[in-house]
Amino acid sequence: MKLRTGFLFFNYLLTATALYCLTLSQVFSFWFGFFLFGVLATCLFLEIKKILPIKPPLKILSSSWGLIILPFLYFSFDLALLELLVWVLIVLLFSRLVFKTEFNDTIFGYLIALTCLLLGAMVTHDLEFAILFLTFYLVLSWGLITYNMMAERAGSDSPPALFKQCGETASLGGRLFGFSATLLTLGLLLTSLIFTGFPRLGQGFSLSGVLPSMSGFSESVRLGEIGRIKKNSRVVMRVEFESEGKPHRPASPVYWRGVVLDHFNGSSWFSTVKPKWKFSNQPGIGVQLFPFDSKASVIRQKMYLNEFDSNVIFSQGLPLFVDGNFKNLQVNNSYSLKSQDWQNRSRKVTLISDTTPSRIRHSQKVFNQNSRSMLKKFLQLPTLSPEITRLAGTLTQGAVTQEAQANNILRHLRLKFGYTLEQEEGSEQAPLDHFLFTRKKGHCEYFASSMIMLLRLTGIPARLVNGFMGLEWNELGQYMVVRQHHAHSWVEAYLPNKGWVIYDPTPADPMFSLNSFDDPVNRALDLLHLNWQRYILSFSMDDQAEMLTHLKTTGEGTLAVIKGLGTLEVDAIKTFIIDNLGFLLVFFGLVAGLFFKRGRFLKWMFFLPARPPVYPVWLYQEMLKKLGRRGILKQPSWTPKEFLKQISTLPDDQLKPVQKITACYEKARFGRFTIPEAEKKELLNLLREI
Repeated sequence: MKLRTGFLFFNYLLTATALYCLTLSQVFSFWFGFFLFGVLATCLFLEIKKILPIKPPLKILSSSWGLIILPFLYFSFDLALLELLVWVLIVLLFSRLVFKTEFNDTIFGYLIALTCLLLGAMVTHDLEFAILFLTFYLVLSWGLITYNMMAERAGSDSPPALFKQCGETASLGGRLFGFSATLLTLGLLLTSLIFTGFPRLGQGFSLSGVLPSMSGFSESVRLGEIGRIKKNSRVVMRVEFESEGKPHRPASPVYWRGVVLDHFNGSSWFSTVKPKWKFSNQPGIGVQLFPFDSKASVIRQKMYLNEFDSNVIFSQGLPLFVDGNFKNLQVNNSYSLKSQDWQNRSRKVTLISDTTPSRIRHSQKVFNQNSRSMLKKFLQLPTLSPEITRLAGTLTQGAVTQEAQANNILRHLRLKFGYTLEQEEGSEQAPLDHFLFTRKKGHCEYFASSMIMLLRLTGIPARLVNGFMGLEWNELGQYMVVRQHHAHSWVEAYLPNKGWVIYDPTPADPMFSLNSFDDPVNRALDLLHLNWQRYILSFSMDDQAEMLTHLKTTGEGTLAVIKGLGTLEVDAIKTFIIDNLGFLLVFFGLVAGLFFKRGRFLKWMFFLPARPPVYPVWLYQEMLKKLGRRGILKQPSWTPKEFLKQISTLPDDQLKPVQKITACYEKARFGRFTIPEAEKKELLNLLREI
């Protein structure tokens, strides 16, 4: 690859990475990003043809003074700061590709691309950004290397007409990129060790910005809000389960409680149950809500929640213990958990729950939730049509117990109604009347709301629960993925001697049968997402302690294996060697290569460049010494080309020997040119003439 070709390739790849980062962050639309990539490809083509860059007709087009337009537009037109900053950066980025006053303007383009990358980091936490960051890190390093090589030939202050012709004869070797990539990889490994080992005082990264909203989990919810978020496949959380210290897969479905709503006005639900207890949480210590029962089925869940604008902590079963990167915890009589003091946008919660079937019915006499005054809240009724009242009487006729009455209502809704997410507007009927008697299909909110009204008309206290139904399991990572389209509403009815019993009147949702993890690639990518969130965004002091414990356990196991080697028999050793012969040959071959052949194997492994010829370097240094004694000094910051430019006023008989020695030095130093013996003598004679 020619030097100029490599220089252009890395410059434009760096710009493309910055633009893709902004597109990934959804700062602007995908189609506008596609258009910008088309413009970028056009600029690359024109620069390969040496049409671009051109000297700007107005200095402000390539000057940093162009940034003064940012505060002017912001204060004059009251524009959104983020969008304004993005537009200014894009204009500066492309103007720097088209217009250049001197070669040094390239560095300003690098800084603009870096600013775009940092701007994208403020908006997104996705795994793709980690890959983009590593790509940008590597490409920027290669871009700076080729920039310096070009600057040595053309000069950092050379105009476009000059540096466009530079770098056509010099070549870039593969070893250069291999060696630099190896150094960068080692640097990243060292940085990772510092990242994981340096003591942490917080609970992971915390970045500012607007959180994406997710309706359906506030104190008031309008019918249809859950249905709207069910059309979105965005991941809400990923959950790892443990039982008795081992990975555990729960039986599907898993009901994740979010908010409990008790008051219905015919079109919206409200919560009139206020927080009864408030706890102060210290991350890493947690809050114990109820005592542990040795006979209970206790499950530990580690929940990694994505960014969304809600203070709800989702729970399964009866929550016994809660911990996470929040400071305060609120709990009400309906077991709803909330916190508004999250320390990190990337939320992490540890939940220990009692999932024993009898306990899932919430039969514990806690929080006074089964007192008469409390149960009365769950018998509230809005103005309902006579048809709904008659339907409640018809469905419960002949049922002796309240449990039988509830089961009759459940069967009616599950067997005689259909499921759909499509909203139907413009009906003159009340929402529940339209659902029960006209349309006879809908989504979970309508099923749950209808069952609650029918139960309350029968005299059975009931309440609405909005949360998620977890069904999607990643076999590769052994964890559950909960998405927005898993949002669900169900019923909890209070039955004598049983407490609060879960009823789910909604027929099967077709979306629940679609598992995105049927594709192994999706399983692997989602596992990478989890690890990115778990070990980077949410990495805290607790994770460091857990990692040290794991290393200690691993170390003790390794020592036990080493101690046991002394008791191995000869036959066992022979069997081990035969079974692992291929591995042992490769291993000892690598070790031998490190110590023999004067390190040639090591050089080949790490793409170490060969040393430049010694004679041209010595010749050039001797020339500089002789010129220095005459008062002609080369500044350390000058390249050979810049030095020649500074002494261009010397007489021709003195300038030509310097030019020839400099040309030979550059060819040998950067082009791997070997000087013939005859030419060495000629150059030595030129040195004597200086």
